[in-house]
Amino acid sequence: MPVRLAGSGVSNQGRLEVYYNGVWGTVCDNSFDDVDAQVACYALGFRYAMSQQGEAPLRRFPLHRGANLQCE
Repeated sequence: MPVRLAGSGVSNQGRLEVYYNGVWGTVCDNSFDDVDAQVACYALGFRYAMSQQGEAPLRRFPLHRGANLQCE
């Protein structure tokens, strides 16, 4: 399943999104922790996550808040 970081203008940080059923949608930050951030950054081709926080706006899917990441 494709994933990307969106909304920041730089390639290694932003709102985590997943492509599902032909639509990009924000990954919910409920129970999203450092382990999830590490896995997401690794899936994006980075070595590790620098930080993660849940402050992104709602996007497309019925989610409460989005997971924001910074990867290195």
